[in-house]
Amino acid sequence: MATETSLVLSLVRAVGLTSSAIATGGLLATSHIGVSPIFDAPPALRAKQLHHVYDLGVRIGPPLAVLSAFCYCYLAIKSPHTSSSRGFLWAAAALALDIAPYTGLFMAKTNKRIFALDEELHDEGQEGEVTKAKEDEVGILVKRWKWLNFGRGTLPLVATICGLYAILF
Repeated sequence: MATETSLVLSLVRAVGLTSSAIATGGLLATSHIGVSPIFDAPPALRAKQLHHVYDLGVRIGPPLAVLSAFCYCYLAIKSPHTSSSRGFLWAAAALALDIAPYTGLFMAKTNKRIFALDEELHDEGQEGEVTKAKEDEVGILVKRWKWLNFGRGTLPLVATICGLYAILF
């Protein structure tokens, strides 16, 4: 029985660390690799492309956050009450899930405006009259989104570090 429990704990550790590390990599890479080429696109397409990048991330990021948080919570519950690693595991779980409130608090306004501009620019593009002011606004919003998303990516990064510390020490 001890071997089975040990195997389960090892698997949960591996899944927790891996899922939060993948979430980190995805968010940070999106900020630089995924968003940077958007600036090379014609201004009228920038909002549409960022909207697409966001939609892809929504399908991957939250499930990874929930999976890693579940793993860290499970490990915290299974840790001895006297273990100093419990606090780091609880912190890792909270930080992994914090991408949702971060998005709501810091990114929602920018996201909503980008999505609205995507629709407006699509409609105006079909009529052939995209305004310079809207093109400039999209550029500013894409830059803002890039850095806000980078900040969001630091949350699962710190979760991974806390989880790793708890597991190793």
